[in-house]
Amino acid sequence: MKLLQKFYADFQTRDEVKSYLLLQLKDTAGNKALQGEDTKGFKEAKECIETCFRDMEHKYKEKEPRKPTSAR
Repeated sequence: MKLLQKFYADFQTRDEVKSYLLLQLKDTAGNKALQGEDTKGFKEAKECIETCFRDMEHKYKEKEPRKPTSAR
C-alpha cells in the first residue's frame, strides 16, 4: 500500500494517469459505438475508475492535525 500512497502524493502523475485512463475508455467506447457494438459497460467502467481515485483520496490524503479546542 505504500506504493499507492506514494502514487497518490504525486498529484501530477496521479492526474495524468486518471486522465489517460478516462480518455482511453472514451476513445474505445466511441469506436465501439461507431461500429454498432454494445457500449453499456463503459459507463460502469468510468464510474469504477473515478471511484478508485476517490477512494485513494480518502485513504491517502494528508489529514490536517486537529486544533486543540479551548475548554470553557
